[in-house]
Amino acid sequence: MRGCVRGTPTSAKSTSGYYKYYFSAWTPSSNKYFYVWRDGTSPYIKVYYHNGTSWTTDTISSNSNAGPTVVVYNSRLYIFWKNQSTQAIQFKYYRYDGNVYGIYDLNRNGMLSSGSFDSAVFNNYLYLVYSYGGTVYLSKCTTTTCTTAGWYDFGSGVYKKSLGYSAYPGMGVDVASALNGTGAVTRLYIASADYSYPYYRIRVDQVDTSDNKTHTSYMPTNYPSYRTYPYKEIGLKAVSSAFPSATTYLYLVWKDYYSTKIYASVLQKYDDDDDSDTWFTKSVDTFLDSNTGVRFMKGDGAAVDLRDPLI
Repeated sequence: MRGCVRGTPTSAKSTSGYYKYYFSAWTPSSNKYFYVWRDGTSPYIKVYYHNGTSWTTDTISSNSNAGPTVVVYNSRLYIFWKNQSTQAIQFKYYRYDGNVYGIYDLNRNGMLSSGSFDSAVFNNYLYLVYSYGGTVYLSKCTTTTCTTAGWYDFGSGVYKKSLGYSAYPGMGVDVASALNGTGAVTRLYIASADYSYPYYRIRVDQVDTSDNKTHTSYMPTNYPSYRTYPYKEIGLKAVSSAFPSATTYLYLVWKDYYSTKIYASVLQKYDDDDDSDTWFTKSVDTFLDSNTGVRFMKGDGAAVDLRDPLI
């Protein structure tokens, strides 16, 4: 079955996880929601939004066979995807005032992906996290506006950094400040499907402000669901907790490996010392079904909205 994108035209169908993003800086309209998905019947990315006059759907000639990722950076909403012919990461962006720019191609930067990937703003930069040939990489844009220029050179014209582990495409990425168990630090977190046995197990990796992976925690294997299907998108979102105060939890959603069910868990404590006190809540069936991936709504800082994953 294909997933229907809620709130969009009835013709909107996708074969991958889609993004609903609240673009707070969008000035042409008071309705600031953007819906972005890979079309279910073509290799194009669709963007559904209010342009100040009416709801409209833009079609991006993306030649993509994977789900997009969306992030707002410096009052620009960026949409990234993987080109299925070249494996290159490409993108365009919507500026706060309604102007649209792109397509930009990062092939010459060596930024390639084997499937869906994710993005976030971390340490005041725009970050991409992606898997290519099994290896997980990050790239970051450090200038006000990202085009083919502006990407950080890690040395000798290399615009990506290996994080030193292997995982499947489809990872979810978010930034958490004061994640419960880690103190008051701000870190980048990556949820992905592991390459090693037991295959496709959910893992959550921590990356520090020096772009180094510092810790890994795994979903317990005795939970009702702890594996996802490879290449399917995982939803990850940092949410401020009511208790204990001044801390954050990580919410995760994924398509189960053995079924069409979407499961959820909360990483309530991340012990980045020795994992002796790490705590994932028991995975639960959300009573949503999908053959595709799932993403959380992002952009407005609201509580997790499970009504709007891909269904």
